[in-house]
Amino acid sequence: MTSGAQLNVRTLSAAFIADLQEDWEKYGTQILELMREKFPDLYFASIVKLAQIVRIEADVSLKEPKPKTIEEVLQRVEHETGVEGRRAFEGFLKKMHKTKEEQGDEQRVRRWFVLSAMRNSRSIPKLTGRNRK
Repeated sequence: MTSGAQLNVRTLSAAFIADLQEDWEKYGTQILELMREKFPDLYFASIVKLAQIVRIEADVSLKEPKPKTIEEVLQRVEHETGVEGRRAFEGFLKKMHKTKEEQGDEQRVRRWFVLSAMRNSRSIPKLTGRNRK
């Protein structure tokens, strides 16, 4: 039947696919129901296997453009969560801003301290073997 040509068992013939399509059109949803109810493990495994070989592109594009300003973000938050959600998010942003300012203050104090110490160290004579007692 192969007439000397080797069969590739990894390739499904067009005839097989056509027969499978015809069977699916007749019994598709019924067999899915039966498999899901009586053989849930096999049903799930089949879905996983199908997902491994069939790639379907999902539409993940944003329906709305990305917000460009804080106000646009706040408006979107309010639209999706209501006024209370917006207020909570505004509170979070204020807290983060305050924390950032405090961190900046700490860094400025550290920098001032280091610079002051460096300036003072220049005026303090170094103890060498000659001036130690």
